[in-house]
Amino acid sequence: MSKKICCKNCDENFTGNYCYNCGQKANTNYIDLKYFIHEISNGIFSIDKGILFTIRALTYHPIQVAVGYIKGKRVKLFSPYSYLIVMATAIVLLKKVGLQINYDKALISEDLNRINSETPFWLLFVFSTPFFSFFAKLYYRKRTPYNIWEYIIILTYFTGHALFYLLIYKILFLLFPNIQEQVTVFVVLLIFAYLIGLIYSLHSKNYSQKLLLLIRTIAWFITSLVFSVLSIVLLRELYNLI
Repeated sequence: MSKKICCKNCDENFTGNYCYNCGQKANTNYIDLKYFIHEISNGIFSIDKGILFTIRALTYHPIQVAVGYIKGKRVKLFSPYSYLIVMATAIVLLKKVGLQINYDKALISEDLNRINSETPFWLLFVFSTPFFSFFAKLYYRKRTPYNIWEYIIILTYFTGHALFYLLIYKILFLLFPNIQEQVTVFVVLLIFAYLIGLIYSLHSKNYSQKLLLLIRTIAWFITSLVFSVLSIVLLRELYNLI
């Protein structure tokens, strides 16, 4: 008689390779380098999960979604890599559509050029995920249950959803092109605060001194961002030399 397995997604007891209640695989695999490589390839070439469900879940319960994915609750969720790729692609396409719209006022054309100039911001977020993950493991190494690969999963979801909020702002920008430059700066700062807040909440149970945790989290974010910017600058310089 086959041994019953408890589904990590819906807690149903079943036998076989798949849960008959929700359809999740019996083997959800430990998140390591092998899993990471496999998921990246699937995330790029097999985008067939519930993105609307994932957007809603990440909006209301971002930490539960990311941690739940690590623990095996994955069947309803869009892959974190697919999610990040879709959001980045949507921003690029939105920029292209905006630049192709024929407006009569020169002011609007100038505003659309601002959208084009903001592109490195979303690119920075995509490029920053490995740095966010590496420095998260470094800064919280003594009090974290997550390995470097699990941090990449968590930060990929978080940065992907940060790009979702940026996408919403860009849609509003196209609808209301006279938005002031100060509003853009405010939105960027809100997105920064969003990421800092998520990482702070993710580790809050492991720290009794909340001020120390806040300082550590802000330092984590600044360090990651600085290294990301320096790396992008270096890559640009190398590209220009080729």
